[in-house]
Amino acid sequence: MKESVMGANIRNYEPKDAKDVAEFNFLFNLAYQYNGDFKPDNIFCAELDGRVVASGHLEPTDSCEYLDREGKDSAYIHRFLFDTDSIQGCDHLEFDLFDRITDRAMEIKQSYPQKRIQIGHTCSHNDFQYIDFLLSKGFYHELNYLIMKRDLTQPLPELSNSYGIELKRWAMESEAEKGLYLQAEKDGFDGESWSKARLAWFQHGSEWDTFTAFHDHQPISSCD
Repeated sequence: MKESVMGANIRNYEPKDAKDVAEFNFLFNLAYQYNGDFKPDNIFCAELDGRVVASGHLEPTDSCEYLDREGKDSAYIHRFLFDTDSIQGCDHLEFDLFDRITDRAMEIKQSYPQKRIQIGHTCSHNDFQYIDFLLSKGFYHELNYLIMKRDLTQPLPELSNSYGIELKRWAMESEAEKGLYLQAEKDGFDGESWSKARLAWFQHGSEWDTFTAFHDHQPISSCD
């Protein structure tokens, strides 16, 4: 779909857009190319004079695993996250991308008429302009993120290990190990877990590391 917005074409993402997107958001560029959870139907670009100057997308969360299968009651909420970005001077196009993203969310909702679908956005607590914009569109505040202030360059306290629990750094190199990790997450979070695509996405990042507690060779807790 294409539409003219203040001289810009709003359309779905295409592989040829990667270079343009990388100029204003390197992580968007990588996600669009290498994260299997990002589908072209859910990614939108604003194009001016043959150049993509802004983009936005819907990203499924863990809860979306249940869109295509049963296992949750009618009150269960399937959540997508959205985000937008642009080159300097084209931030106004992000509001137009927002409209197309919400239209796409409605299209997804129509495909699952018996299920509840929500979209959300994470923003800084002091981004008052965008918070006001979201509130004006019917959004409401739900979650806060807490930031640890402890200085991690300082020594950590020594704690005793008991109950036969083994703590180790876990690379999860095999498909079987990845399956154990995702199943443990499902067991601990009401059946929800990252998708395989999301796990692969984070594992390929330079900052990825996992420390896991095992009991009887089964993962019971993990810190990523």
